[in-house]
Amino acid sequence: YILAWECSAYTSTALACGNFVLSSAKSNLGYENCNNRKTVLCIDDQPLPLLIRKILLVHAGYAVLTAEAPLAGLHLFTSEQVHAVVLHNGRGEVDSGVVAARMKYLKPDTPIILLCGSAAEPVGAVPVVDVLMKKVESPNILLAKLSEVLYGNHSSLAKKKQRANTPEAKWIA
Repeated sequence: YILAWECSAYTSTALACGNFVLSSAKSNLGYENCNNRKTVLCIDDQPLPLLIRKILLVHAGYAVLTAEAPLAGLHLFTSEQVHAVVLHNGRGEVDSGVVAARMKYLKPDTPIILLCGSAAEPVGAVPVVDVLMKKVESPNILLAKLSEVLYGNHSSLAKKKQRANTPEAKWIA
């Protein structure tokens, strides 16, 4: 199976052979296992990286919800059962740090992984996200971090919950 991740120039290429897509669809999309899987919400303003991330997570056994805008992602976050969020720090209508803060304010137990495409950290995000990583890091690192915040012992989670009640969290109604 071939799956190319995002390259360092922030362009994305998805190379998936038919067997990869078909096998992941057969093994991970069956209705009999839907209630046992953790649901991950992915938010990215770029459709191709969002699709690549969805394929990766579905293949890893997660149920995946996607949104191409932060406010649409916030709506899904409040209306659906979400176990974790993978949020890209894009150039959307609302700063992703503000969206992350609002999510932590609403559901402090839900872990958030923020993917940054540049060296600049988003406003207000660092105190509230559980994991801050570069968007171009290996897919294996993303899967490991996601597994850690969902199933592992993530010691900073309690500290993040205390900081969720910030002015940025209350900004989005």
